[in-house]
This record gives sequence, structure tokens and C-alpha cells, in this order.
Amino acid sequence: MKNRTIFVWSIILLAVNMRIPITAVSSLIPALQKQLGLSTSAAG
Repeated sequence: MKNRTIFVWSIILLAVNMRIPITAVSSLIPALQKQLGLSTSAAG
């Protein structure tokens, strides 16, 4: 039971930790479009 609790908490902390970098990409989309020549639908 203790191992399961540690596992669940590690997944939760990992998810919280990854949220910031993923949401920060949205501010970079215009620069990425310009640099890579992506359309709006390709950029995402």
C-alpha cells in the first residue's frame, strides 16, 4: 500500500511539474511559425 501511495504522488507531482513548460509553449507559437514557416493549423 505504501508503494502505491508513493507511486500515485510521484505521478501527481510529475504532472504538476510538466504543466508549466507545456503551457509556456503557447506564447512561443508565433515565433515558431515564423522561423519554421508553419501554417496556423500545423503550429497548433
